[in-house]
Amino acid sequence: MDGGYTLWKDEKDKLSGYTVGGVSKEGECSKYATGEFSQLFTEFINRLDMYSDWNGKRSLGIGTWHEDDKIYFDVVQLFSCREEAIEACKQRGEKAYFDILEQKSMYIHEITNER
Repeated sequence: MDGGYTLWKDEKDKLSGYTVGGVSKEGECSKYATGEFSQLFTEFINRLDMYSDWNGKRSLGIGTWHEDDKIYFDVVQLFSCREEAIEACKQRGEKAYFDILEQKSMYIHEITNER
């Protein structure tokens, strides 16, 4: 795994858009703990199903990324509009969104400082 990966509920790759986490509470495990990783993966598959049932047409997925020696899991939402992604970040207390086309995280404090 490189910087991260998103497994979308519809199982289709996304070529553009903006991914925002914070749909549910994050989970984390050591990158060396394969059993814990497997448990978290199963837990987040169940969360994804639950949130998809509640929210219907939202495009949701399981986002993963690693930092230091930990792997993080989050239920994420896809937005087609950058401004909606920024607003969702602010509402959810997220530090950044991921720009799929540019393949990079966009940190909210950097965006608000530009304006």
